[in-house]
Amino acid sequence: MRRELDRLLPGLQRRHYGGYYPMTKENWPLIGAAATPGVFLATALSGCGTMGACATGDLCARAVVGAPVPPFARSLSLARYDDKALMQQLEASASRGLL
Repeated sequence: MRRELDRLLPGLQRRHYGGYYPMTKENWPLIGAAATPGVFLATALSGCGTMGACATGDLCARAVVGAPVPPFARSLSLARYDDKALMQQLEASASRGLL
């Protein structure tokens, strides 16, 4: 089908698609407030952005308005890097292919 489209629309041959696949070393997303006031993160979803969009939006909205977040949100925030035990757990789960 692509070959036929290229024949019918030669301009398509010059087009290509590429993109970034943002991930953290431990393969867990970063969602929540950043250290800079007024900056919020919703990144490193490892290709699962569409599937996780509603939950990501909910966590970000809570962070923006200062509402309480569920306990698991710490695992997704920058604060996780201050917790060595949590980071060991996350890094171990990444090696097993779990997100």
